[in-house]
Amino acid sequence: MATSETTSREEPAKSVKPSAAKKASPKPSVRRTDDDEDELPSVIGGRYLAAAIIIGLTVVIPNSPLGNILEPRDPPGTDTNAWQVGQKSELILTLVTADANALTCASPQAFEGKHCAFKTESEPWPHEAGAPMDDNKANTIQPYRTWLDNKLVLVSGVWAQPSLAMRVHDEPPGNLAPDKLARFTAKCKVHWAGK
Repeated sequence: MATSETTSREEPAKSVKPSAAKKASPKPSVRRTDDDEDELPSVIGGRYLAAAIIIGLTVVIPNSPLGNILEPRDPPGTDTNAWQVGQKSELILTLVTADANALTCASPQAFEGKHCAFKTESEPWPHEAGAPMDDNKANTIQPYRTWLDNKLVLVSGVWAQPSLAMRVHDEPPGNLAPDKLARFTAKCKVHWAGK
């Protein structure tokens, strides 16, 4: 009689006679030895191998010379030597649509008909009688930063360009906080009117 590890009351054993149809056949017990261990299948294969290769390539390629070839290059920095009065050059400005109404400056000086929004810190630039309303700020100077090297520059007429005027129309700055608006760059050809 076999006993289990749990505590239970023992019952007397009953004798059972095997019937003619059923004869008890003893089952041979099989013991495994260390020599008979089956080989485990390799875990790295198929999909796991493909995933490991993809992850490996995403780590290795960006840090290799191949990654430098595939990655687009940044434009060169702003050449401030070309910022001479009377000269023309290109600028890349970093903008958000909130800049159209938020950025202003104050100066009593005008350059070729272009001026700041304010004559002094508290006095707005006077509107000329009979002149059309300048709602796209074609003649208003505003401060901007150049892209990549963050140089301060005063530029007029940025929002008068049709593509930027449509962007202000499509993405009105009053709907979102300025830090939630998408920052973009604008490549401008400028004429340096003054210093």
